Amino acid sequence: MRFFFAFTFACHCFLYLSLPGFRRHKIFTSNCFSSSSPPPIYSIPRIASFSLRIFDFNCFIAMSAPVALKVYPATPARYIESVHTAPGVVLNKEKNEATILTPANNFFVKWEKIEEDCWILYTHHQFKVPVIFDFQADPDGDMIQLDFGLRLPAYVIEAGTLQYRYEKTVALWSNHSAFKASMPATPNTESIRLLLGRSFLESNIAQALESFLQSPPGQVITGASPVFTRPLTPGEQYLLHKIFDFFLSTRKATATLSIKQMAIDLIRQFVEISLDMAKPVEEKAVSMRIADTIAYLEQQIFSKFPGIEALSSRAGLCATHFKSAFKSQTGQSPFAFFRQRQMEFAINALKSGQYNVKEIALLLQFDNPSNFTWSFRQFNGVAPSHFAASNGINDAQ
Repeated sequence: MRFFFAFTFACHCFLYLSLPGFRRHKIFTSNCFSSSSPPPIYSIPRIASFSLRIFDFNCFIAMSAPVALKVYPATPARYIESVHTAPGVVLNKEKNEATILTPANNFFVKWEKIEEDCWILYTHHQFKVPVIFDFQADPDGDMIQLDFGLRLPAYVIEAGTLQYRYEKTVALWSNHSAFKASMPATPNTESIRLLLGRSFLESNIAQALESFLQSPPGQVITGASPVFTRPLTPGEQYLLHKIFDFFLSTRKATATLSIKQMAIDLIRQFVEISLDMAKPVEEKAVSMRIADTIAYLEQQIFSKFPGIEALSSRAGLCATHFKSAFKSQTGQSPFAFFRQRQMEFAINALKSGQYNVKEIALLLQFDNPSNFTWSFRQFNGVAPSHFAASNGINDAQ
């Protein structure tokens, strides 16, 4: 829970910093971030110290480089207090929602307390500048965050290895997690987030808890893995749209019981899928094996294509059956799916201005920039340098 509140507050607190000069491809860090003993939420002394000296709107509008922002844990009460006192905030206490509008970012958050150890939130951001969130670990806490992305830009998570995330995915991290998330400028991001304490899991999935902690998502909770991501299932998407409808409706508190039940159903569904993932491959249905392969490929885009033999063996299927099942489920061959995901990342990386063509080619493990340019043109109809220019980016190769 602490991480989420720090993250959502960090999304709007950086907007009020005064940013002097910077150059493209350089991460800007203010002296505000050099404090030797940062306070609990963010490495800026206090709200008054930056809210009074930062409104340089021309600087916000001219931003073209990523901003680095360290994110520290915060309690729910501290986060709510910070939102309530943020400059320019518009509060609706009856509906538990807040809106903050600036030239650099529009931010909206709405929250419901399900139980003492379970909160659900809807967040909507409009980032007009790229930002790199640097999450700091808190080994003393015992909370996890489930982030269900309804609408997200493609972005990179750096947690020992690189992970790729995009819309209609779920990500899980805990207070033990230390990682970076490079968020590009984007017109809209929407997420439903569940913030859970261990006591909530112990009381609601008591019989499955031990097995869940041994699954890939559960290893994030135990601290064995920093971040877990995978695509949303159709069932999860159905529940999320119902929750999304609740948050944007005008219904009063009479619907609180409904949102609580939907949140618990969503958690239990996530746990059931996690337990299925932990089963031996021979015990899984073919559709689940292909779903596992899809999630695996999406996290391999910064590597060479694994090859059909390796993928089919991993799925416990013969190569012919594997290729047929994969195409039936995705409409593409495994390699075409893999390459499309790489090109989607390349598009967003170019739009963000964080990488040039040569850097993206290297990151995606192409043998040389020419091969990358050829693949990019095949998928997008134009060369990456022309694409960058058409989006107002001076690509320095």
